[in-house]
Amino acid sequence: MQKKYQEALNVICSEPNEFEDEELEIALGQIYLKVGQFGQSVLHSRNALKLSTNDPNIARCYIQIGHAYILQHDNTNALISYKNSLEMLRCSTTEEDELANVLTNIGTIYLDH
Repeated sequence: MQKKYQEALNVICSEPNEFEDEELEIALGQIYLKVGQFGQSVLHSRNALKLSTNDPNIARCYIQIGHAYILQHDNTNALISYKNSLEMLRCSTTEEDELANVLTNIGTIYLDH
C-alpha cells in the first residue's frame, strides 16, 4: 500500500499543473499523512487552508491536520483542529457523515485523557 501512495506522490509532484492549487495541497496533505510524513501533511494541509474558500474543503483540511496531530500523539493540537473543522461542518448541512466522524474523534481524545 505504501508503494501506491509513493507512486501517487510521484505523479502529483511530476505534473502539478494538472491540479488546482487547493486540490493539489489537499492531495499532498492526504498522501503525506498516509506515508507517515506528518509534518509535511500538516504543512500542505495548512497551505490548502490558505487557498480554500468553501467550508467543506476548509473542514477537510482541519480534519487532515487533526489526524496528523493524533498520529504524533499531540492531542491538544488535534483537538483544536477538530474543533475548527466542527465549526466549518456546522455551517454546511450536507456533511453530516463527516460531522459525525469529527465528533467521534473529539470524543476519543477526551476518553484518552
